[in-house]
This record gives sequence, C-alpha cells and structure tokens, in this order.
Amino acid sequence: MNLKLIFSDILQKSLSLLGFAVISKVCCEEKFDWLITGFSLSTLPNTLIVGIPLLKGMYGDEAVKLLSQIVALQSLIWYTILLFLFEFRAARGMAITTSSEPTNEAESGTLEPMQQGHEEGQAKGVSAKCYGAFHFLLVVGRKLVTNPNMYASLIGLIWALVSFRWRIQLPSIVNNSIRILSDGGLGMAMFSLGLFIALQTKIVACGTKKMLLSLGIRFFLGPALMVISSYAIGMRGTLLKVAIIQAALPQGIVPFVFAKEYNVHADILSTAKCKRRKRDARNIHLPCRVHHMHSVEQMARLLLSPESLLLAALRPTLRCIRALSRSAWRLGMITVPGACALSAFTLPALHTLNAEFVQS
Repeated sequence: MNLKLIFSDILQKSLSLLGFAVISKVCCEEKFDWLITGFSLSTLPNTLIVGIPLLKGMYGDEAVKLLSQIVALQSLIWYTILLFLFEFRAARGMAITTSSEPTNEAESGTLEPMQQGHEEGQAKGVSAKCYGAFHFLLVVGRKLVTNPNMYASLIGLIWALVSFRWRIQLPSIVNNSIRILSDGGLGMAMFSLGLFIALQTKIVACGTKKMLLSLGIRFFLGPALMVISSYAIGMRGTLLKVAIIQAALPQGIVPFVFAKEYNVHADILSTAKCKRRKRDARNIHLPCRVHHMHSVEQMARLLLSPESLLLAALRPTLRCIRALSRSAWRLGMITVPGACALSAFTLPALHTLNAEFVQS
C-alpha cells in the first residue's frame, strides 16, 4: 500500500471539492449542481476500464497495483460522498417544494408532522432549526443507506476481508454468476450512455462553451490539482507519472449514471444532451413537421413513408431498451461491477500489505 499515492489522491479531491464549493457559491446560479458536476469532472476518471489497461502497458504490473488502491478508495469513499451530495440536493429540492406549496392541513388548523416535530423539539429545549437539520440529514442518510451503490461497495469490502483472513473462496457457480452480472452491468452502463447520446438532437447539445469548459476541467484542471498534490506530498519518478496519467484519463461512467438518474448536468458529462428538452422518438428523421402539412395527400405521404413505417416498427424496441436501462439502475446491476471489482482489487492490496508486514 503506497501511502503517498493515497494521500495525494485525497488531497487532490479535497482541493477540488473545496474549490468548486467556493466558485459555485460566488459565480454560479445553480450552486449545488455545479459543485457536484465540477467535482465529478475533475476527480473521477475512468480508472477501471481505461486506466488499468493503459497504465499496465506503460509501466507494467506495478502500476496496476498502484491504481487498484485508487479504485478501492474511489468506490468506497468518493462515490459515497458523491451519492451523499446527490441525495442532499434531492432532499433539499423536495423540502423547498414542500415548504412553498400551501397545505390544506395548515388552513384547517392541523399541524404537519414536521411542525409537530419542531414543537416537540422546542419543548425539549432544542431549537427548530437544529431539529430540522437533524431530520433533513436523517432523510438523506436513510436514502443513502438504501442505495445499491452504497451496500454493494460495503459487501465487496467485507467479503474481501473475510476471504483474505480465513482463505474462504466462493463456489465456482456463484463466482461465475457474479462475474456474468458484473460484465452485464458494466455493458448495460455503457449501453445506457450510448443510448442517451443517440437520442439527442445534436452531438454537442450542451453548447460549445460548456463543452470546452468541461474538457478544460477534465483534462487540465484535474491533472493540475494532482501535480500540486503530488509535489506537496513529495512524490517523484514513476509514481508521480502514474498519478498524473490516471488523473488525466477520460470521464468515468458511474458519475454519468448518477447524473442521469438525479438529472444533474448529464448533458455536460455526456456532452450530448439537450438543455431544454429531450428528443422525442416521434421526431426522429421525419421528412417534415405535421403542422407544416397543407393537404391530406401530404399527410398520407408522410404516414406511409419508409422512415415513418420503420420508426413505428422500432418504437416498441426503443421503449423496451429504455425500460431495460432504467431497470438496470433500479436493480443495482450498475453497482455489481463496483462490488466485484472492489473485491478483486482489494485482495491483491491486502496480500501486498501482509507481505510487507511479514518482511518487516
């Protein structure tokens, strides 16, 4: 276990989180959204699919051992923090919507459960503001615990520790089944990304300025923060090169899946989403709009055109694909690769750590 690499990774992500918190509060209208998006772009690269094969070809198996430590920390700590930010944003938006809508209970003189809790807290000597903050964090924590990304990573870590300590191996049928689910979940995540991009009206629908901003954050700001953190820790040589290259990798898939699920700047993370509206399946490659029709003959020609007939045949398939992509998220298939990969990468790290202790 390389402590310098771990400390530099923690320092880089902490600097990014604090920096985007200040910048989003001062400059941005959607403050919390840009905090989440900036943190995702600058610090969460695609280390598993792109990083490990690339660095293994450049620096050998030693780079894979170093990168596996970053993958484990990313799955356990940073994805959990990212989920907390998403859930915090969702709960805050729900609280604002609830407080802005008038309720019939208030008009009839009855108290809402939140107001009753405030009165109970004041009776016990606790301010209403403190009780509201505690209730708010309790709601966020409850949603976070029930999220499959959370318990999948914990189950992977617990199983890796148990397997390393007592030398327990899963039966081959269970291991192969988990591996099939892992491969399927990872492929489903990439398929969801491709489907999301394909259903948009234009390639760079988020706008050229936002695209250039996201590219600058991903490929310049993230590596620059890693350079600062690495030099501050005292990293040199191959270790420094590995740290900088992994920070300059393309954007990870998991942050896009989260952004799409919580509807937070998924257009920027994919660079192919309309800002105002999504492309409807009924408007794909039609030769002309319906409201431009001036005769029944043109309407019949449109309805009987090859493009319309093909679209009518493919529409159930498109709906099925959308349902499957959302079901993959709901069932936790996207998070199974995280648990399996975490188990696979944590075991070599534990073996290396054990060997170091034995030698010392």
